[in-house]
Amino acid sequence: MSVEKLQEIGAPYTSPIWNISSKIERFIALCCIVLLFLLAIKNIVVGYYVLAAFIGTLMATLWVDVLSSIRGDPLPVPVPVVLAVLAATILVTIWYCGPQGALWAFPAIVGGSLVEARKAGASFSVPLIFAVSMLVMWLGELTLAIRLFLSLSLTAAYMWFSVTKTRVLQKKLLAASTRDPLTGSYNRRYLNWVAGQTNGKRASVMLVDIDHFKEVNDSLGHARGDLVLKQVALLMDNLLGNRGTLFRVGGEEFLILLESRSDGQVFAEIIRS
Repeated sequence: MSVEKLQEIGAPYTSPIWNISSKIERFIALCCIVLLFLLAIKNIVVGYYVLAAFIGTLMATLWVDVLSSIRGDPLPVPVPVVLAVLAATILVTIWYCGPQGALWAFPAIVGGSLVEARKAGASFSVPLIFAVSMLVMWLGELTLAIRLFLSLSLTAAYMWFSVTKTRVLQKKLLAASTRDPLTGSYNRRYLNWVAGQTNGKRASVMLVDIDHFKEVNDSLGHARGDLVLKQVALLMDNLLGNRGTLFRVGGEEFLILLESRSDGQVFAEIIRS
């Protein structure tokens, strides 16, 4: 199965999703909240109440998500909503504080590319680049607008390239950590992870052992034995389809986990025959 299929069935995939799972991520979010709080107070003091309201809204959304992550709940405010509020805050900052407010677009593009998927990150970065450049140009800074457009575009392109390379490496690490290198079946490590995610849900479990496999290795050699293992695993995986998951738990021993209890005995007979 592909990496996308692993994600559908709940494989431990580390690509960025709408969740805050590590202490480092929470620490960064809390630092951003403190910074936003100070910026909001400063803008209230100087009389930029609209800008302070946007900054306060962004601070509130981050705070709600951080609290939910601490409790282990899904984020109530999705990442695209946070990015939309961030983009609006940057544009209001440029309107009130001048073209220098466009500098906030650089960390926003970097952060948006890291926390969002590639397509969604691009859908945030590209409109922000055009909006920032057009607003700065409308304020009478044509040369600065051109420089901002080129530099922000280069930043977005670099982040897209970096995230793409990172995801390729993640896919390779995922396959290496959850799959048996010989048969392509899942390994014991992933089986332990799945067992910890059952939460009392009932399922069918069957153990499959290849009869007389030692004789194959002794008479034909280990290379032929490896071929037998590959073909048997491929056959079982094709028969299994989307009804369950195949694990290799020993030399010629496999474990099959079916989501439905009612199909267990019937499917076991199909595998045996």
